[in-house]
Amino acid sequence: MSYFIRPYHCLFALLFSLVGIGGYAQENTENVKIIYNKENIPISVETSMPKIKNNIQKVYKGIYKDGKPYEGYFFVEDKEFEDMYSYYQYYEKGILKKQYSSDFLKEMWEKEAKGENFSEHIEEFNQETIFENGKPKNGRVAFKPFRDKGGVFIPIVIYQNFKPTTIYLDIFAINYGNRMIFEYDNQAVRVSEWRSPYNWVIKKNDDWMFITMLKNNETYGIIPTKEQTPNSFSFYYTKNGTLKQINFLHHISDEQNSSSIISHLSRYFPCQISESIEELFSKLAKALQDAKEPIDIENLILNYIGSEQNRVVSVVKYDKNSKVETGCRILSEKNGGYHVQCYKGGKEVLSKKIQSLDELKEEGFIKIMNDE
Repeated sequence: MSYFIRPYHCLFALLFSLVGIGGYAQENTENVKIIYNKENIPISVETSMPKIKNNIQKVYKGIYKDGKPYEGYFFVEDKEFEDMYSYYQYYEKGILKKQYSSDFLKEMWEKEAKGENFSEHIEEFNQETIFENGKPKNGRVAFKPFRDKGGVFIPIVIYQNFKPTTIYLDIFAINYGNRMIFEYDNQAVRVSEWRSPYNWVIKKNDDWMFITMLKNNETYGIIPTKEQTPNSFSFYYTKNGTLKQINFLHHISDEQNSSSIISHLSRYFPCQISESIEELFSKLAKALQDAKEPIDIENLILNYIGSEQNRVVSVVKYDKNSKVETGCRILSEKNGGYHVQCYKGGKEVLSKKIQSLDELKEEGFIKIMNDE
């Protein structure tokens, strides 16, 4: 079977459609020989293939204690997905120390690029993951694939010093394959696809999260800027009872308009959120580990931002000449209170001083702010 890359849509929704981890080999095969006691409880196992790079042995031996892995190497495989999801677990005195696996998708593409046949059977594991206290410390961990009508999806998390730094979502189907990559670096998440010129970057500015698209040194998407920048927006919101403001441009490219991925995500940005980008990335990695059934991405996002989004009290849009086109500007007065200036179609339709932001809930303001 051959695989080739093809753009795949709704990946973010499917990213959370995952199930748990696979099981140890429980029956004898050509490469796995298990010895049982009279009670049919496994005592030991020998696995001849795949081999482990830099640790080649004729067979990899594992000893069970009370039917559980205790010492040595134990082969883990899911019959439904075979080599797409298989690895060794290495134990010392009942404690998981290492995991050995392969980058199935990468190896497949590298062989196809060389014109070599890909047998779909991994002969060597070249990826090592270090565990400590039962948790992945350094290296990659693949979680059990999820099969959908669009194909097979394999979530992979890469750890450095116990922290998730990169998340892969490998996608397989007849005649195509792809990989979505989520990389955390210095309070930003970079989202990309293999063999694609586009990159998306998610960052946080004050209380707000923005998403931008990068291509050929050009930046598109939601971009923080100064107040009254031509064609920009201003959000007025409250934090701990204090009025604050965020200003941004919504710079769209033709490619961005045609991409369902960016279009889907852009609907939620900019958004207010209290967690740091690092905390959100860790939550994503944990969701991959813990999810037992498909999760609705929109509901997930709304759970994160829904309550905080209510703090926005007004949205202003500026035209190409930096003039207010629609919305209500809220200006703080030196002696207390606020001066509210509301516009519609570039014309001022209301100017009023108020003492409290609660007065913005009055029918007159609500009608203007909701009138598109």
